[in-house]
Formats: sequence, C-alpha cells, structure tokens
Amino acid sequence: MNIIKTFDALLDWKKLPAYRAEPRVDFIVAGALPEILKEKYSEEITLIIPELPIRIGSIYPKININKSYKVDFYVLLDNGNNVFIEFKTDSNSRRTKQDEYLQAAKNVGMKKILEGIVDISKASSYKTKYSYLLNKLISNSLLSTTKNGL
Repeated sequence: MNIIKTFDALLDWKKLPAYRAEPRVDFIVAGALPEILKEKYSEEITLIIPELPIRIGSIYPKININKSYKVDFYVLLDNGNNVFIEFKTDSNSRRTKQDEYLQAAKNVGMKKILEGIVDISKASSYKTKYSYLLNKLISNSLLSTTKNGL
C-alpha cells in the first residue's frame, strides 16, 4: 500500500460534495500514529483505543447520565502519559462544544474518565463490547478489578 497515494486520493476526494473523509481514515491514522507520536513525545505507544467513551456525567457532575462523548483516539504512552487525539480532516469540522468537553475531560483526569467507562459499562446493553474495552484497560494496568468493582 502506498500511503502517499492513499492520502493524495483522500485530499482529492474530500473536495467532492458528499465525501466524508474522517470516518474512513481512522485505521490509516492508527497505523501512522506510533511514528508521529514517537517523534513528538520520544515515547513508544503502549495502547491505542479508537472512539474512547467519555461519560458525560463524569466530566459534568451536575448532568448525571451514562451517555458519552467520544474521543477519536486515546493513546497510552510507555511513560504512562495519556493522550487524547481528535482527528480533523477539515478545519470547518472543529466545534467549540468538542473543545469544551475535551478540556473538561482533561480537568477531571484519567481516573474519573476510567471510572465513567465502568459506570457506562454497567448501564450499557453492549455488554460484550464494553467487557472487551474493560479487559483492554485492565490488561494495560489502567483499571483494577478490585478497585473498580469488576
């Protein structure tokens, strides 16, 4: 696969009226993320999770609901740092509301975000998918089965 030609095609196609690039390129971005982040942070990537749910009730405690916003990519670096990546294929797709909830997530910290994922998993009908996500978080030492009641 020639990644340059692939990105050239995406740049061309996104000029078309009905083409939406962002939902189609996450797997390509995921393949490039380790190299990009290694250059920026001088660290290897331990874990990448696309569409990480951020429980609204965890970042806005006055809104006690088990619905979530999603961050395009959550990345855990070898040094333990957490990185949220919001991928934009068009500068016009940037939204103030998104900036606000990402800042709110940063303010409450990763512990609260992880606790929120546990809360959502208990309320969700997607038990298998949330179980898989929780196991990924546990296997990467982000959650504990004893501390989080799992």
